[in-house]
Amino acid sequence: MRTRRQPTMQQVAERVGVSKQTVSAVINGKPGITPETTARVLAAIEELGYQPHFTARSLATGRTHTLALFIFDVSMPLAGRIAVAAEELSYAHGYHLVLYNTHDDIEREQAYISAALQRSIDGAIFMPANDDSAGPQTLLDAGIPVVTIARRPRLYNGPAGEVGLQR
Repeated sequence: MRTRRQPTMQQVAERVGVSKQTVSAVINGKPGITPETTARVLAAIEELGYQPHFTARSLATGRTHTLALFIFDVSMPLAGRIAVAAEELSYAHGYHLVLYNTHDDIEREQAYISAALQRSIDGAIFMPANDDSAGPQTLLDAGIPVVTIARRPRLYNGPAGEVGLQR
């Protein structure tokens, strides 16, 4: 069975008779493109079934539109509700949410922090495994916005929110 290749931005540009930069400007909602050209580009995108290449966009913008939720036990009722709320808000604002369930294990938490840094996340919500967790500060030091909830580790100097979690 033969698979159909994803159309490229260049193919959209050729279909409309504009540059790739114009197609990119339309996709990203940049000003300076006439309504007529915008309509033609959008029609070609739909006709061809073009979808922007997420990795290429991330390289160009430096943003992945990915947030991380580090949670110490997602099976806890309130923690589960926090996960649902974080996912709903992330989705509503055009972000993907990656869940890291640390099981209150500081080694697992550190492994997940490394994974999140490799994914180039844009921000994190952090429920630390314990008061000595270095995770939130590690992310903050790497330039990633972080907010902790439920507990504020001693080594963390960033924003924190309080939630009453019974363990």
